Amino acid sequence: MFKKVLILIALAVGLGGFLFFRKYLNKPIPSPQLVDRLPEADFLARVYLLDVSKNATDMLFYNKMPFRDMFSYDFILGKAKGFGLDVQNPTYMFADENGNWGAMIKVVDSSKVGQGLLGLRKNIDIKSKLYGKQVTHQLGKDSTFLAYGKDWLLYYSGSDFDSKIKHITEAYRGSANAEWKSFLSEKNFSKESLVVYSNWKRLKKYGVKTALFSIQSDSVSLSLKAYLKSTEDWGFQLKDTGFALSANKETTNKIDLHFDITNRENLKNTIFQKIL
Repeated sequence: MFKKVLILIALAVGLGGFLFFRKYLNKPIPSPQLVDRLPEADFLARVYLLDVSKNATDMLFYNKMPFRDMFSYDFILGKAKGFGLDVQNPTYMFADENGNWGAMIKVVDSSKVGQGLLGLRKNIDIKSKLYGKQVTHQLGKDSTFLAYGKDWLLYYSGSDFDSKIKHITEAYRGSANAEWKSFLSEKNFSKESLVVYSNWKRLKKYGVKTALFSIQSDSVSLSLKAYLKSTEDWGFQLKDTGFALSANKETTNKIDLHFDITNRENLKNTIFQKIL
């Protein structure tokens, strides 16, 4: 009798546990986000294509650059909608020191990407093959590849496609690369439309831990902003004022840099040792 009671209690506990955890067992696993799929590289970039287009259009037209219409806001937005791509959110780019590079963009309608690919086949020799369960496409005879899923698209040019697509297809929610997470959480240049981030190993030889670059343009100029985080003391400070050459009508480019280097014995930073 006692054994029967124990068996009934065990069955009741087991049934209760099953009913309690069933909702968790049947809960769908969330899909990885685009940032989870981004592969590691020497240089990372975040680009708001429409904002870059707005900033660059005036310069392109002012200098009468060929194909400038293809970089206009309306052209990029129209083509993106036609191919089912989301250019309202950032496009992510990555590159390695050997010249390999790629870009990933969010997809809002993968059926339109497929239709666009059919259109490309009329003009480009495209070879398609399976990588695991993922269909990949080689564009022409060059090492240029295209792959896409329900909510992502990869364009890649280089010799390391297999490792990149492996990382992308095996990603899961929360698996974002540590460097991408550091980059996207960086407060410096967080409002800029085009930012490049790097923890390149060659920079570390100069005592630079992290480098950030932002590019901006208007109708007549192109400006580059840089932020360097050093592992060493810089040994100098900026001054508010100082002597400078005066500009005249023929002056086209001019930079004034005023540094306080009174403590010259502290100029032992690796960068200055390489320069001086």
